Amino acid sequence: MTHISNNSGNQEHYTPVRFTDSARKVMGSIDIDPASNEVANEWIKASTFYTIENQGLNKEWHGNIWMNPPYNSSSLKPLVDKLLSENINQAIVLTNNNTDTKAGQLLLRWASAICLVQGRIRFITQDGVESKKSPLQGQIIYYKGSNIGNFKEEFSKHGTVYLKD
Repeated sequence: MTHISNNSGNQEHYTPVRFTDSARKVMGSIDIDPASNEVANEWIKASTFYTIENQGLNKEWHGNIWMNPPYNSSSLKPLVDKLLSENINQAIVLTNNNTDTKAGQLLLRWASAICLVQGRIRFITQDGVESKKSPLQGQIIYYKGSNIGNFKEEFSKHGTVYLKD
């Protein structure tokens, strides 16, 4: 759920509610957020969430997954590998638009649809307010599941949606 923004050194930034609300509209619920914390889960509202302390990599994932993982490759790749190995219903993953990386390529091949977010997401800071600064990169949202039409309709609000053939 963390990412580097503006080279501030602070990697705790949270997803704005409009994106998690859209995720719930598409999937119906968020059963697991494997890269979160107690503060973020106040608006993500996952039935189960895993933190740095209670790592989700060794637990079974099921149902509908929301994931805004740490964006550094040493954290991102294991979470992506885990997601792709699990038997889930649906998943929505928000990352930097790093489609040239191993994790980005894996997610592109796996996804049923993607949303290239228009503009850069101003993430929520640890004190609960939207950051005044934009991140260094744009973001991409990957979707895996059968509600592709719902994903297109809902996430078109946030950017350009592409559906896999």
